[in-house]
Formats: sequence, structure tokens, C-alpha cells
Amino acid sequence: MLQPLNKIETWMRETFITTAKGNDLNRISNFYGFRRPQYISEEYWRKALHSALFSARGCPGPIFAFLEAVFGEWVDEVSTYTATAMSPNIMQFSGASCWHEHRYVRINGDLYRSAYLRGDGFPDDIVFYAVDNTLFKAASFTPGQEYTLQFLPFDVEEYGCEYRILIDNGVLNFPKYYIPLKNGQPRDPQEVEGGHILDFFSEVSEERFGNQRTGPYPIYLSADEFGELFFDALDLMLAAGVHERVLSVQWCPDMASLYGSIFLSKIYGTREPSIPDIIEPTRS
Repeated sequence: MLQPLNKIETWMRETFITTAKGNDLNRISNFYGFRRPQYISEEYWRKALHSALFSARGCPGPIFAFLEAVFGEWVDEVSTYTATAMSPNIMQFSGASCWHEHRYVRINGDLYRSAYLRGDGFPDDIVFYAVDNTLFKAASFTPGQEYTLQFLPFDVEEYGCEYRILIDNGVLNFPKYYIPLKNGQPRDPQEVEGGHILDFFSEVSEERFGNQRTGPYPIYLSADEFGELFFDALDLMLAAGVHERVLSVQWCPDMASLYGSIFLSKIYGTREPSIPDIIEPTRS
């Protein structure tokens, strides 16, 4: 017969970051001032919260680790490749494109920086920087050896007291639904409700998504900046006087982003869903 958990074990699981789940994790996160965005899975938010709470404030390393953990779901599912080193600073893998240029790349646990495609005649080769700095290592791969490459969906820049986070626009891609032509006029009681302005960052499910089959169908006001993306999380990590700015960037003008949107992944459970047809209104 299974024995129920004793009070101490139950208390530990409800109050420790490493073991708390669901509402317990959200409660702990809120207590420290890090309100969990609903589009970030518990597993990855736990990693991000752990790096934020047990690291020094204002240091670039912990902030970068926080961002990497937050977007870990997209990295693990979409942008992880097996590549072969062609030279100390050149990697080869199937599908290399301009989308992979100028990215931070986690390779076998270490952080590197991709530079550019090798060029004509070498379609699957990408060159890495052979110099290092305080953030990433210089490329020094062993030719012929296989490596695991994880391309990150963001970049970071510092401009004085502004910390800029550049995020691939494929991640922050919200759908656009129709606005009724008779806007402002009384709606026929038998007509399906049209678009409503909803809050994608709300903790209430109905305020984020509406109802995808019966309405209200959401209208999301897209923008190039997403100041609410991480709420106040980054403000608690940055040094005093430094503020963050989140920008959506089209990484490669010649091809679509490889990342699926947060919206599609969370609504339909896949980045490439078969979206159901809009239900036509019926009238008697």
C-alpha cells in the first residue's frame, strides 16, 4: 500500500522551486516578483526562475541564462541540429540558410556565435567566429567530429542604459481575425460574434483566447515592441538605472522563420496546425 506523503515532504514540494508545480510554482514565482507568462511552460520557467534567483543582479551571464531558459522549448523542439565540423570554424548540416546567420549557438554545452554562410558551392556550410569574448567562445572544432547545435531565437544588444532583446518574429507571430463590416451596429442574435480585442498576456484563459469555434474571435494588436513580454522579470535582474526593450526582428528577409508562433503552439498544440474552418452563421 502506498504511504501518503508526510507533512514535511508535502511542504517541501509546495515551496521549493525545483519541485513545485502548477499553482504552487506560480505562487512562489509571484512571491519573488517573477510572474510567469502563461505561454512559457512550467519546466522552462522553473529553469529560468532558478537562474534568476540564485545569480548576481546586473550581470550579463544570468540575464542571458534566463532568456535561454525561457525560450528553451522552441530551441529544443525546432532549432536543434546534428552537424559535422568541416574545419576548426566551419560546421555543415542539412538546411543551413540565412536564418542561421548571426546567431548565438549552444554547441555541446558551450556558447558560440555563427557568422555567415560559406557561400556558393557549399550550401550547407556555416562559418563561426574564431575569436572569443566574455560571452561566447572562439570556434575551435575538431574536423570530422559530430556536434549538437542549438540555435537561440534571440540576440542581445547594449546601448548605454538600454538592454535590447531582439527576438525572432516567428516566435511573436499573432493571428489576425476579421473585424465585422457593421462595426458599431447591433449584432444579429443568430450571427457569430466577430473579432474582439483580447489580452494575450492575461492569466485568464477566456481573456487570452476567446473561443476559437463559436467566438468571440480575438483581434491581437501586433507591434514591433513587446514591453510586456516578460512583465517585470527583467527589471528585477538588470542593474539599477538599466531598462530592457524587447523588439521583434525579421532575421532573414528571404525566407520565413523556422520558429512556430507562441499562439499556435499553445492553442493547437503544434506549430503547424490544421486550423478549423470558421463556422458560418445560421439564420432561420
